Amino acid sequence: MEKDPSEMIDALKHLQDKDYLTQLKNHPKLLKRVTPAFKPPPQALDGALDAPKLELPEQKTIDLILKARNELEKLGGKSTIFRTKHKERQMLLVKTLVILSRKPAYRYYAENAIKATVNNLKLRENPEALPKIMPYIEAAHYLITTPKEPLDSLGNYAQRLLESDQLNPSLKKILEKQNLESWLESFATEGSWEVHQKYERMLAGNAEGSERFHEILKWSSDVLHPGNSQRYSPSDVTFALETLYVHSVQKPEGLGGHNPAFIRLLHASDAWRGSFHPDKAVPAAIESTINSAIEKKATIVTNEQLLGILNEHKKEFSLEEIP
Repeated sequence: MEKDPSEMIDALKHLQDKDYLTQLKNHPKLLKRVTPAFKPPPQALDGALDAPKLELPEQKTIDLILKARNELEKLGGKSTIFRTKHKERQMLLVKTLVILSRKPAYRYYAENAIKATVNNLKLRENPEALPKIMPYIEAAHYLITTPKEPLDSLGNYAQRLLESDQLNPSLKKILEKQNLESWLESFATEGSWEVHQKYERMLAGNAEGSERFHEILKWSSDVLHPGNSQRYSPSDVTFALETLYVHSVQKPEGLGGHNPAFIRLLHASDAWRGSFHPDKAVPAAIESTINSAIEKKATIVTNEQLLGILNEHKKEFSLEEIP
């Protein structure tokens, strides 16, 4: 089974230089070009001040970054024959951008490369035209382009969204207690008329699996967009975060390595980084939710389990069973 995007982010986040270099041993041309980035930092001359010298990038490593971008941008769609050795090289190119983004001399080039790669791939209108490793590319994009905020700082900003004092639970603790059962209760009692209409259609709908929740997932994604943040109350925003979190960590069967709810969180995060909106609470809450989803790890809910959960929930409102 393919890895979930949240697992990809976690794996890339913990990728160590030595492990990356070991993986390059079967790719000598890549190894030769990337080696300059791992040279010891330049030392100050004898008798000079102890201030660290600026490390300058080497052209062959910059060329490797540009080559990685060009190759990744030109990858074929999902119908392309996907040989193991090709997949290994493509994933190594993505890892190369992640690793080099941690090196001060190459961060600018690696960040621009992953941004351009994702932007150009997203110009393909047909989702089937996207490469099979697109989730892996997006995982790298998230890691490279997201500012490294301390978790306690994220929590403090996110707390503003909850309009709570220190006696109330943090967003992280609220999310930790959420599952499909508790989320359905929130869905049923959420005060917004717009949300209630979506709840009624969800119960009455004939769609199965992930399609049953498509409408509320899209609504949640729209709520979290920076252009819409002032239209919705803090409780709406919190419910949107809870919705995407729950469906990120409890996925309907049949999605494989895909995780539509988690990808919506990543897209919301990216939209806020590209905006000039002064609000810090919502983007911090989004990052906190992403971190919680990565920490929790995704599990699969079978269609039978999902129907059982929905029918148990509906007993509080009706004797009819979920279609």
